[in-house]
Amino acid sequence: MGQIRSISKTIATAGTAERLSATSIRAAWVKLDRTNGSGAIYWGGSTVLRSAGRGIRLAGTTGGGYEPAQINGPVDLTDVWVEGQTNGDIVGVTYMEA
Repeated sequence: MGQIRSISKTIATAGTAERLSATSIRAAWVKLDRTNGSGAIYWGGSTVLRSAGRGIRLAGTTGGGYEPAQINGPVDLTDVWVEGQTNGDIVGVTYMEA
């Protein structure tokens, strides 16, 4: 069985889909969580686009916490994309190596 590891992804350019990882990482499962920031973050495939409602919203509402997301794999983290509303927001990524 693989080891559990963690990385983070900082939103570099708001409104632009970015790969969760630039390096190929095969994962048996992945958990995405907001670690800081104020804007909405969406995740999905390469066509994720917050303004068009494409993707799954990771951030909760201002009154509550943030809803984490889990992806059951195997999946390569280069195939998961995120798009954020605010530069500098951070997505925490915990995964088990496949």
